[in-house]
Amino acid sequence: MVLIESYMWYNWMQVFALFLRPNKDHKFRVYWNAYHYLVGYATISLSIANVFEGFDTLENYVGNRYNNWKHAYIGIIGALGGIAVFLEAFTWIIVLKRRRSENKLPHGENGVNGFGSRPQQA
Repeated sequence: MVLIESYMWYNWMQVFALFLRPNKDHKFRVYWNAYHYLVGYATISLSIANVFEGFDTLENYVGNRYNNWKHAYIGIIGALGGIAVFLEAFTWIIVLKRRRSENKLPHGENGVNGFGSRPQQA
């Protein structure tokens, strides 16, 4: 029961945080992103734990009849977790490459602001 209540609390926190999200250039945006990731992963973890708690409750009533479902759930969650880790790493690689490429070119180079793109003709 505690897992369900905390799960619902985290969901409401995520919805409420959507209205309080700062702009991308705001100095608190880094903290908001960390909060968003932590609460999101905590919600996913509590959801998984809640299903296992349900399996244990079901086992008390019907025995080991649903043991295969538990193993299938573990396999599916493991596969989804592996895909999520891969995609998260891939996303961070892209983000770090973009940051590195943005820092290489100073503003105004390569005709970004309209000056210096080609020489003046007299």
